[in-house]
Amino acid sequence: MSDEKQSCWNCMFQQIGGDTFLGICTYFSTIGKSNKDITPTVVDKGCKFWSKKQGQ
Repeated sequence: MSDEKQSCWNCMFQQIGGDTFLGICTYFSTIGKSNKDITPTVVDKGCKFWSKKQGQ
């Protein structure tokens, strides 16, 4: 089992930009909803939609 930390920093759905330094989560656009800003409470621990960024 991998002990890789599943944070927004290494998630394929994180996109730098938006209203905060933390970026936006693009997962929601894949299900037809608006993208959401990544909050400080989530950025370091990730969420249930986390998926490893390609090439890492």
